[in-house]
Amino acid sequence: MAGRLNFRRGILEIVFTVQEEPGLVGAKKNSFRSFNVAENHPAISTAMRAAHSIGVEPHLWASGGGLDAYIFNGRDLPCVALGLGIENPHSPQEYVPASQLEDGVHLLFAILQEAAGTP
Repeated sequence: MAGRLNFRRGILEIVFTVQEEPGLVGAKKNSFRSFNVAENHPAISTAMRAAHSIGVEPHLWASGGGLDAYIFNGRDLPCVALGLGIENPHSPQEYVPASQLEDGVHLLFAILQEAAGTP
């Protein structure tokens, strides 16, 4: 799959070429409105508390990349992404160390516990 991103005027356009059947190549284009979830939103504050509870110092920042969160936010369902320790992103050598995946599981579990109000 080959692709390109274009971000302008609050819209992220993703155009990529796919081979859906052997020998058949087509193009697909998706456009997503940019979004912003306030730092004081309950989902953010819950995730921040959860991270602190397991000794992780969370950092918030904006991203210009493609996220599944665009779809949810486009339907008025606030959603953000959690980043893992990706090494060599967007390259043939991209990988996530197993330890980062394990840490991500611990963080997700802590977020669920925090959201449920259980220690």
